[in-house]
Amino acid sequence: MVKGNVLKSLESLDLSQNCFRAAGAKIIAEVILKNNTTLKHLNIYSNLIEVEGCGFICSALETNTTLEFLDIGKNKIRNKGVTQLFHSVCGNQNSALTTIGTRKNTFDDKGIHNII
Repeated sequence: MVKGNVLKSLESLDLSQNCFRAAGAKIIAEVILKNNTTLKHLNIYSNLIEVEGCGFICSALETNTTLEFLDIGKNKIRNKGVTQLFHSVCGNQNSALTTIGTRKNTFDDKGIHNII
């Protein structure tokens, strides 16, 4: 669990290419939910995040109001993850997200259909 106020003023976080999987995604979700009110740019590109890890991020995005950019590309979020991601963002009327990067993920035309 992330403790303290160390990340209270953080605006940009690049954790790309670290291979932290679901456990790391859960920690990032805790930061988004509990410890940060200023984070605008989050890059978690290429971290072997699968559907479970994407679910943690999605839960945080349901209530987050500061994040503007998310790159979750080159992970393995599949159709279920990408669908959940866009449902979380679209379900949050106060979401500030304007850019979501999903390149090099493992979803197909069904995932794209669910996004649209």
